[in-house]
Formats: sequence, C-alpha cells, structure tokens
Amino acid sequence: MAPALSEADFVKAQVDGMLEEGLREVDASENLILDNAAQTEVSPWLEMTRWPRYLRGYSFDEVAPLGSPADHATEPLLAKFAQSLDRIVEESHKSVCNDKVNVFDQARINSSIQRRRAWDRPLMIKLKKSTYRGYKLVWQRLICFAYRTIQPAQHVALSHQLTATQSTHLDRRTGLAERLLALKNEDKQGTEKRGKGRDIFRVDPENKIIRDA
Repeated sequence: MAPALSEADFVKAQVDGMLEEGLREVDASENLILDNAAQTEVSPWLEMTRWPRYLRGYSFDEVAPLGSPADHATEPLLAKFAQSLDRIVEESHKSVCNDKVNVFDQARINSSIQRRRAWDRPLMIKLKKSTYRGYKLVWQRLICFAYRTIQPAQHVALSHQLTATQSTHLDRRTGLAERLLALKNEDKQGTEKRGKGRDIFRVDPENKIIRDA
C-alpha cells in the first residue's frame, strides 16, 4: 500500500499535474496553424498570400511532408518532375548565357514576371550556383506539394482544386513521366539480360567460346 501523502505534497502533485497539462495544451496549440494571429505575429507576405487561412486547423507536422523534396525510392514520378524542372532551368540559363535569347526577348520575359518597369531590364542571370539551387528547390517542392495534395488518399484535405486546364496539363505530364519511367525500366531489364547472356559464355586459352553449364 502506497504511503499517504502529506497535505503539502498532495497540493504540490496537483499543481504539477495542472502545469504539465497546461504545457501540453500550449505545445499543441503552437504546433497548430491558426488564422486568428495578430498582425504583429504574421508577416505581410503571409497576410497577402493567406497561407494561415489555407492551412488552418492542420499541424506543421501534417503539412510539412506535403512540400518535402521527392523521394527517389518511393516517389519516382515526382523525382522525374524535379529532374525535368532542373533540366529546363539549366538549358534556359545556357541559352541566355550563349546569347540564344537576345536582350529584347529577355526584357519581354522579365516584363511578364515583374510588371512594374521591368520592360527596360533584361533577365538577371548572374546569380550564384547556390542561389539557383535554392530557387529550383523551391519550385520542385511546390510541384511536389501541388501533386500530393490532389491525391485521393491524401488525408490533409486543403480547400483548393485544379482548373480543367491545370488538370489536363498535369495528366499529360504524368502520362509522359510514366512512359519515360517504363522505357527506362525496360532498358534496364534489357541491359541486365544482355549481361546475364554474356556471363554464361567464356573464352578458353585457344580463343574458343565455351558455354558454361
């Protein structure tokens, strides 16, 4: 039988229990994305994009995996999307550096991105490699986020849906990526078969091909 607590120890145990429960509630609320934060708690960018309202009610642990980089082992399709974006950016950068895109077209492209007095400035391409990697990673994670959030089995149900045009482009892109993966798999299997075919033959000292048993 447990010894009886003194009145002071009993009160202390009750207070400690209430404090622990309060801390657990605070931790849970801090991990939950809310939409009623004061203006001093939210950046102007978040207020403009309304991300808190969009993600309201979900924890950061639930939302963060949606925008994580593609896993090459378990998400080969998303990995192909990321590789495609990386290749497009690199080829575009080379085209501008090699003067395949003249300064007038660069200014037109820039004006479609930054509408405010960008018509007189060409694209800014002289960036550090780390900057390019950072920008590409943002876009790759955004593609992963958009793809994951529309999957039927996704338990984080966010309030958005693709337009008909967006769905068409995504279906087309998905189909092309799946065909590319299938071709790559067939090529890998063919290479393995050819390798096994070579392994069952050997050459003797008289240069005669002998089939191994």
